[in-house]
Amino acid sequence: MLKILHIIGLILVMSLSVYAQTEDDYYYVPEEDSIVSFQLKNGFYKSIDDFKENTPIEPSQVLSTNEVSNPDFIADVLKKPSFRYLENDTMKSMSVSNLFGYCEDGNVYLNMGDGQFAKMSSLGKICLIPVRTQPSVSPSVGMGASSWGGVGMGVSFNVTGGESLELILHTDLDKAKELTPETLKEFIADDTVLLEQYNIMKKRDQRKQMIAFIKKYNERHPVSFAP
Repeated sequence: MLKILHIIGLILVMSLSVYAQTEDDYYYVPEEDSIVSFQLKNGFYKSIDDFKENTPIEPSQVLSTNEVSNPDFIADVLKKPSFRYLENDTMKSMSVSNLFGYCEDGNVYLNMGDGQFAKMSSLGKICLIPVRTQPSVSPSVGMGASSWGGVGMGVSFNVTGGESLELILHTDLDKAKELTPETLKEFIADDTVLLEQYNIMKKRDQRKQMIAFIKKYNERHPVSFAP
């Protein structure tokens, strides 16, 4: 009799554990499948493809009087209008204003134009980029073909000096837009489950939960850029 009661108790515990799963459990992604399981190379991205393929112009390729080991090497290169580098034993030139961005110590910075680079705060299938202009810069910042390495991201916006906004970049769509509930819906449209959860929320809650849903989307769609 005691043995039967013990078995029934185990069944009840197992049943309760199933129904006690939280939303976080549902969205859990193992660490080995996460986007943080690879190392981004330091260097300069000519285009979004260089970013996704993890194939920047590496510091060792750049012709400079500075040592690559100098902690200010990348910053010094970006201070000049252009730089020369070797690619397959061929000398080439790159305009800083035409860079898509660069990577330094695992952090990605995207070219906002007017000599400004914004640090990507979230890396994944949907990347989040907070943008804050300097008071001395403006009245506008443009993100067109020239400032995104010639890839024509098609983003344009106006930001008064000292103001801020957030951009999202979808690495599958090669598209970037200002973060709003509507643009987020567009970017997560391929995940019908997540989109439905977002759509049933009140408008004010949709705005509050934008960052949380970017995180959920990235967890459900992990990426690993090429070596």
